[in-house]
Amino acid sequence: SIINKLRVVDYNYIEDNRTNRVTGFIAQEAYEVIPSVVHKGGDDVKENPWGIDYGKLTPYLTKAIQEQQAMIEELQTTNANQQEVNAQLMEAIEALKEELNALKNK
Repeated sequence: SIINKLRVVDYNYIEDNRTNRVTGFIAQEAYEVIPSVVHKGGDDVKENPWGIDYGKLTPYLTKAIQEQQAMIEELQTTNANQQEVNAQLMEAIEALKEELNALKNK
């Protein structure tokens, strides 16, 4: 849920000439979510800009991937169980059709 709170954006650095777009996070926004990965800047953003230590995001991203993997595996198990139940129901339907046809032919 923490990673979902981070907004991915394309931006330019303030001192850039607006030709080099960067994809990442706005440090001030990320600070509200995971303050430990953000270096707070000063009042003059050109002299002392805010920054993000993307390396410090790695444990959060790893945890998110692990949680997603657990969900995927649970869904795969549920899906396999549902496919088995569906197969059994299809067999039962076919058996009922055969019985119905046999009754019609009597």
